[in-house]
Amino acid sequence: MKKWKRVLSVVMMLIMALTMVTGCSSKKSDEDPAKNVTDDKTATDNGEEPYELVIEVVNISQSFADIEAVQEAINEITVPEINCTVKLMTVPIFEQGTRLSMMVAGNEKIDLVNTGLLTSPSTLVGEGLLADITEYITPTMKELAGDLLAAGTFDGKVYSYPAILYPGTVACLFYDKDLAEQYGIEVPEAISKSEDWENILKQVKDSGMSAYGISLGDGGGASIMEFGANLDGLGDNNTLSYGVVVDPEENTTITNWYESEDFAQLCNDHYDWMQKGYCVPDSLTNGYTTIDSMANGECFAVTSSNSVGMSQAYLSNLTGKNLEMVMVREALLTTGYVNTQSWGVASNSENPEKAVQFLDLLFQNAELANLMNYGIEGSHYAKVDGTQNIVAFPEGKDASTVGYGGDIISWFGDTKTAFQRTPNTDEFFDTIDDYGLEGAKKSLCLGFTFDTSKVATQVAAVQSVVGEYKPTLTTGNVNPDEVIPEFIKALKDAGIDEVIKENQSQLDAWLKTK
Repeated sequence: MKKWKRVLSVVMMLIMALTMVTGCSSKKSDEDPAKNVTDDKTATDNGEEPYELVIEVVNISQSFADIEAVQEAINEITVPEINCTVKLMTVPIFEQGTRLSMMVAGNEKIDLVNTGLLTSPSTLVGEGLLADITEYITPTMKELAGDLLAAGTFDGKVYSYPAILYPGTVACLFYDKDLAEQYGIEVPEAISKSEDWENILKQVKDSGMSAYGISLGDGGGASIMEFGANLDGLGDNNTLSYGVVVDPEENTTITNWYESEDFAQLCNDHYDWMQKGYCVPDSLTNGYTTIDSMANGECFAVTSSNSVGMSQAYLSNLTGKNLEMVMVREALLTTGYVNTQSWGVASNSENPEKAVQFLDLLFQNAELANLMNYGIEGSHYAKVDGTQNIVAFPEGKDASTVGYGGDIISWFGDTKTAFQRTPNTDEFFDTIDDYGLEGAKKSLCLGFTFDTSKVATQVAAVQSVVGEYKPTLTTGNVNPDEVIPEFIKALKDAGIDEVIKENQSQLDAWLKTK
């Protein structure tokens, strides 16, 4: 149980864009989505039997009692449009990292899979688990993805397609607004320095409330406070083992993040907060995610991303709290954020062309997307009166009791035409472009993917060292002045300088082609 909670903790940080949403047109379409589909909709006229498309649906842990009814409703769309039936295969997030490799090895039937949640598309390609889908990507799909398509392109071939076409991520602090009002906690409109954090946490401590100021988690991944430093992890947003580019919208020099003054400051802050009693004291070992701690009322605030998917509304639903958001860093687009949630076709798929046809239809047909995300109207969701595209759980049901869709992590379809769940409002749709190519800051390295094959041994060794030292440092459990020098030496002994040198060489060569 603790193991999968730790995995989920990493995912919640990185799905920076769990991300839940997608789409890429600059305005909502006024056309009927059902009419705007692929050219393969007449396949049934040929007398061909519909192909059964098996689609991975990643969720937290639930099994969906009504999944067959949802499949039947989906098939009423897909059979006449692209001559396929759909079988939804739910995969709990704590199994997702190994499920694809086992299915391909056993030649079990699987077609569309989530890539990037726990294993990057580049790693899956290197392991031979994804099919080359270059020839099947339609002009419409290319137009929707734009420059984001490069993130899933390796050696000139497309292996993954962005599930989140607005993947820009804002680093944020989310806090319990009701507690803030009850205890008079003053929270600034933005956080930019250590003193801002200290001021908030001290107020919580002095207020007398039973909750701690914050949970620092289990150190299992890169913290939002790290990404508040404006980093591009160059494909490894978890351990930052490839080196990082700081201020990537204007810089392309790769450095060792763990040698930086900013990392040392972060660790010293966390250690200081822990000594002062600001933080959940056993977050490293208690087996709970930061989201769990917020939901349980154990802490006043959590750090997380705010994106089109991991939104304030989404986290409010997840925690059951009335959350308010404070920005730590503006929206940034990187290859890592694009690939955090994307779609790939399993290398053993019997019909990769049909799988991509389904994706093409999915992004253009809002009815299909809504079925995949939320299930059947009346049974699994209800439209909110006075809104155009906002839905809620049916009366008397919640995420744990609804028969489909309560805890789905995968996201299906175009954000600008698909529904969103409360407490989002219709104003949600006015902000989507802020997270896409149109509005977010773009890393100069967007589209670059590091080929680790020449330094695979060093990368594995570096990641092992990070896993040994970083959790205790970033959760405030050890004195940074004593441990960071030892950490840096271990990283250098593992070969991080060689990794960074090779990464920089590849990045420089890639930049020359731009």
